[in-house]
Amino acid sequence: MKSRDGLRRPLAAACSAIALVLAGGTVLAAPGQSTSSGLAQAAATLVALGVSGATVHGLGTQAAVLAQLLGTGAVPPDRAAIAADSLLGLMRRQASGAPPAAVGRPRPAALPPIGDCASGGGASYDVFTDASPGYTVESGTVQLGSTLNADPSNDAFYASLGAYTAAGSVDVGIWTGGTGSSAGPTWYGYANGTLTPWSYSTIAFAQGADPDVILSLLVGNDSLTLDVWNAQTAVAIGTATFTEAGYGFTAQGGGVGLYRFDSLAQTAENLSDGSSLTDQTWSGVAATPAGATAPEPVTSAIVGVAGPECSRAEQRTVQVLAQTEWYASAVSIAYGKSGTGGGGGHGGHK
Repeated sequence: MKSRDGLRRPLAAACSAIALVLAGGTVLAAPGQSTSSGLAQAAATLVALGVSGATVHGLGTQAAVLAQLLGTGAVPPDRAAIAADSLLGLMRRQASGAPPAAVGRPRPAALPPIGDCASGGGASYDVFTDASPGYTVESGTVQLGSTLNADPSNDAFYASLGAYTAAGSVDVGIWTGGTGSSAGPTWYGYANGTLTPWSYSTIAFAQGADPDVILSLLVGNDSLTLDVWNAQTAVAIGTATFTEAGYGFTAQGGGVGLYRFDSLAQTAENLSDGSSLTDQTWSGVAATPAGATAPEPVTSAIVGVAGPECSRAEQRTVQVLAQTEWYASAVSIAYGKSGTGGGGGHGGHK
């Protein structure tokens, strides 16, 4: 993996903490965890909004994810109980070994390059935080783009989050082969790292049923947890915890940087088969710094379009329709027949 020294610029994060109200003086610890101030406040927030104590206790460290989604407005306060109950239901079904409703566990034809952007894997649009002060939760709402794939054996589309340390990085998010049909493609959850192999998940959903989704990433001890939510209903669609040893990930978030990216990957890169990802739009992207009790706005260390290590041809396939650095973006990537230049950029993928 290439050096991230170029990413290590000081953050200029402005505090935007949500009001955290204790309910009845009761603060619940996560199972098997000490009562840290951040997790305790997250639990208290959920209880104050009508989530039962038993549900909060069952969510454990996932309470911190829901607190962030409430803090950014991705989940409205009146849907806190719906979000919490649906997530806990998924967690319990997985713990019981019940077969998932999702179809199959396919692997994509193409993976984005691991490490900083490397020419030959397809184009991407990438945004990083710094790794200082470290982070524990990342989330954002994605309006999934329209996909057209002229060669499903060669191309794959991604909307992903990720976490990195000095040791390496892990992509965590969703991918599809793309169909271009009115019903929309099926998206699948995954993780893929520089030190750890591709990991499947039971997460699978049809874009036609869930066109706008919330993605969240929770940093744990040698693990990363991905949750996917319907952005309109706040109902959890899927959850998966990936074991990611060797990176130094801890629940405290020290030394952990975060990123997100959109990509149209190719196994055999040609950039000319007519595949396209049109208007994939992120909003409300947020991160909770290590030791903080609420998400804070992030001034991104890097906003990168296909990276300086990638070819000019790759860079020209990316069109940035709009961006507000870390917080939001709208991106299209098109290869050949429907593609026009998006131009340059700086920074690398992962």
